[in-house]
Amino acid sequence: MKRRSLLAATAALSAHTLLSACAQPGLATDALQVLLLANAFPPQLLRIFRKELTSLQDCEFSSQDQLSDIYAQLQKWGQAPVKSTRWRIRNPLRRTVVPTGAADLVSLGDYWLASAIEQNLIQPFPSAQPKNWPVSSRWINLVKRDRQGIPAAGGEIWGVPYRWGTLMMVYRDRPFESLGWQPQTWQDLWRPELRGKISLPDHPRIVLGLILKQLEQSSSSTSLMPLLPKLAEQLQSLHRQVKFYSSDHALQALVSSDTWLAVGWSTDILPVMQQYHQLQAVIPKSGTLLTADLWVRPSADAAQSTPAPLLDLAQQWLDFCWRPEIALQISLSGGGASPRFADESTATLPVLLRDRPLLVPGADVFAKSEFLQPLPTESAQAIASLWDDVRQSG
Repeated sequence: MKRRSLLAATAALSAHTLLSACAQPGLATDALQVLLLANAFPPQLLRIFRKELTSLQDCEFSSQDQLSDIYAQLQKWGQAPVKSTRWRIRNPLRRTVVPTGAADLVSLGDYWLASAIEQNLIQPFPSAQPKNWPVSSRWINLVKRDRQGIPAAGGEIWGVPYRWGTLMMVYRDRPFESLGWQPQTWQDLWRPELRGKISLPDHPRIVLGLILKQLEQSSSSTSLMPLLPKLAEQLQSLHRQVKFYSSDHALQALVSSDTWLAVGWSTDILPVMQQYHQLQAVIPKSGTLLTADLWVRPSADAAQSTPAPLLDLAQQWLDFCWRPEIALQISLSGGGASPRFADESTATLPVLLRDRPLLVPGADVFAKSEFLQPLPTESAQAIASLWDDVRQSG
């Protein structure tokens, strides 16, 4: 499930830039190494964190463009033990520090959490619950898993969320002006006027998930089998509306007028809308699918037992991301909002977020929305088979 922005944000940072901004060569014998998603953090936040470090602390940040690339990096680290994450090569020309082993903290999408746990690519956090989390149990329930990656009340904490996004519809305003209506609900995707005019993500869980939302059913129900006939009927009729499926190029096709409407993640859509003002977007009030970006710890085999002082520094970074003023800056920097603001009503949001319903849709919509959770094997296989049958039917 790739999430790709059409345009690189002007604040994009290369790995060299991130390393230069936060490394403090010569001040510490060790450094916290963090692999983050490019464009998710404005440069000034990394500088603020650096200023809070003592002379005996150091941090090194590197970045990847896609969460799928980061997951692939975790898999590479998991293939063979890394000799040491603390071994570093200094570049005398740039005076930056290049990490040669696994990072101590890594940004990962919640979609990959179950498989990362099951493959032993990551390890749980040592404390029962990270500090300074808001009281909502929604976020604890998302990351509390058993050793097979299945949500479990008695499980361990495997990730710390720092931003979240929504599945939404984005469309060009001019065609809908001539139609005299604008998309508002998932049911609108089935309107005859849109036949052959829309694009959907090339991913069965997302497409079947929005169909289940349209049917007022849970997208992660453990008993999907009785719903299969209805799902097949709805998927077949929706398939006739679709011009193409893509997880990468849907927004490009929309901008070039090849389609009228696309379904995608807010983390991709909102940055593009800042560049193309002819685009409009909507999150159905009946609820939607959610996605979250998390901090995870690479497995002990890859990370070679992060020293205790760096565990403390890692906790300092996690707490930093949840501080109100930092959470606000994270929310304003891209297409995802901090979890601090997910459950708040418009009246209690920070002023700068109150007129951004596509970024923070409000507590009512959030309560009706859900994250994609792992499905039982039988249900997962049935959905995959249904998806293949419909797609191959032409």
